[in-house]
Amino acid sequence: LGRFHSPGESFSGYWDGLGARFGGQAFGIGALVGMQPDRWNQLPNSDLPKATVYADFEHQTDGLRWRADASAHAVWPRVGEGTHTFFGVGHRLTAGSFRLTQDLQVDRDAWQGGYRLSRFTTHATVRVASGVHLRAGVSRRSTFLLWVDDPTELFAPQRDRLNLGVSARSGQRSLSLDMSLNRDVAGEISQSFSGTMIPGTLWRDVGTMASFSYWSSALGSSWSVAPALRWTWGDMRARTGYRFYTSTFARRTQTTHSPDISLSMRLANRLRASLRVQGRFGPNVTSEFVQLSLSRIF
Repeated sequence: LGRFHSPGESFSGYWDGLGARFGGQAFGIGALVGMQPDRWNQLPNSDLPKATVYADFEHQTDGLRWRADASAHAVWPRVGEGTHTFFGVGHRLTAGSFRLTQDLQVDRDAWQGGYRLSRFTTHATVRVASGVHLRAGVSRRSTFLLWVDDPTELFAPQRDRLNLGVSARSGQRSLSLDMSLNRDVAGEISQSFSGTMIPGTLWRDVGTMASFSYWSSALGSSWSVAPALRWTWGDMRARTGYRFYTSTFARRTQTTHSPDISLSMRLANRLRASLRVQGRFGPNVTSEFVQLSLSRIF
């Protein structure tokens, strides 16, 4: 009861409402009813009442665990094109060092009738050596749009994605590299590359890390690099970093600089206070971000 993420299925997201589940670990059925929080400001929102029923399954033996869920959903926007009905099936498999996740969602087309595939994702990870993991994934998305100007266009343009990656860790050192190919509904291809490196301790309790990203398509390209320092003083943890970003679209180049500093301190047993300050500066771009938070581990 209250605000929560759906505990028994993978498709309805966050709720302000009531959920109930009956059953054990191997099999259960559940129902959820309430409202969808406002995605703009996270406040309770009565414009999106919704309901879900689901069943979940789990099977576990030595070295193998399989979990699946099937669900049916309805959302009744108080403005828009009427009821949004959709169904989802997902499963998670872990077998030794191999992990596989899959999700499939179909939505009712309120304009043309019938059902349409709006989400299909498959992601796999396998450990090939001590501390070394390979990962791969494919996805297709055509999100249902609750509010549209043209009622004949209820789904976002279809996008396909292929991603490959590798990560390696040894002690405090780690390296992660990823690449992806994306294809839009017109067949245009974009590609991206990203990586994160943590060399380990630079001096005593001072550590370094750096990340980069690059993206390009027929419309233009962008890249960024972000080095950072991390250190600890007793119960205090600190991080300071900088991000350089530049992009070129339609023969226009935009460059920004973003300094960032964060502090975290233990106030009491399992209670920490954190402060983060970030700025972003460039031609015609200026923004500041300040976040103060308290966290308690139970």
